[in-house]
Amino acid sequence: MSGKTQTHWFKSCVAFSLVIHVIVFKIMIETVNWNWISTLFGLICFASYYVMVFAMNMHMLSPLIQPEINGEFLLIFTSLKACICLILIPLVALLPDIVILFSQKIFWPNPTDVVMLK
Repeated sequence: MSGKTQTHWFKSCVAFSLVIHVIVFKIMIETVNWNWISTLFGLICFASYYVMVFAMNMHMLSPLIQPEINGEFLLIFTSLKACICLILIPLVALLPDIVILFSQKIFWPNPTDVVMLK
C-alpha cells in the first residue's frame, strides 16, 4: 500500500466500466432464447467497448479527446482492487435479478417455461 489516491479519471473509468458490465449482463439475464447470434452480439458489445476505450487511451489519440485521460484506463488493469470490483460488483448488483428469475421459473412458471422445461 503506497497511500496514493487514484485520480478522478481512474475512478470515472472504473465506474463507467461497471455500468457497461451491469447493463450487458442484465441484457444477458433477460434474454430467453439463446442462440449463436445473441451470444455473438453479447461478446461484440464487450469487445467494442474495450477496443474503443483502449484506442481512446493511446498516446496519439487521447490528447485530441481529453488530455488528462491518457493511459488512465490501462491503470485499471494494474490495480487489483479495480479488477476485483469489475468482476464482483456486477455479480452482486444482479444477484436479486438472478434470484427472482430463477424463483419465478421454478415456483411460478408461465406456460412458456412449462413447455421449455419439458
